[in-house]
Amino acid sequence: MRRVDIYLETSTRYLGKKERYCGYVMSTELKNGNPYTVEDFWPSSGTWNHTMLETLNRALSHLAGGLEIHIHSQNDYIMDMAENNLEEWKAAGFKTGKGMPIKDADLWEEYAGRTGGHLIIYERGLHEYSNWMIGTMARKMVENPVDKSDHTPRNPHKY
Repeated sequence: MRRVDIYLETSTRYLGKKERYCGYVMSTELKNGNPYTVEDFWPSSGTWNHTMLETLNRALSHLAGGLEIHIHSQNDYIMDMAENNLEEWKAAGFKTGKGMPIKDADLWEEYAGRTGGHLIIYERGLHEYSNWMIGTMARKMVENPVDKSDHTPRNPHKY
């Protein structure tokens, strides 16, 4: 099973709704043994949890089935919910016990669909790309304040 690491960050860890930059770095080893890394950064708006889940889904959208995926994030809420509640939510149709949709139900349902067929390993806390990613997003905020402009990802890819 091939390993892919997904490293997630946002420009701010403020929990409330806020304009922010989001980004991921994905790395793997190619069949020839060479490392391959790709990153993407873009402006977004929403709570930290919402934008982090959006970022994770965006990274996962580039992956085919049957991988060992290591997800690296400082967002304990997203990591805990994905690891401990996802199966229960899936079985309940992404609804609470009272029949109401869970928060960000559409994003959680997308996450469940994108992770099917993969082995997922959650790695919490700072990671090897944290400082570089936060610095990159800080420069982007200075150069181009969050403005919802369309963008093309750097190194568009499919694993």
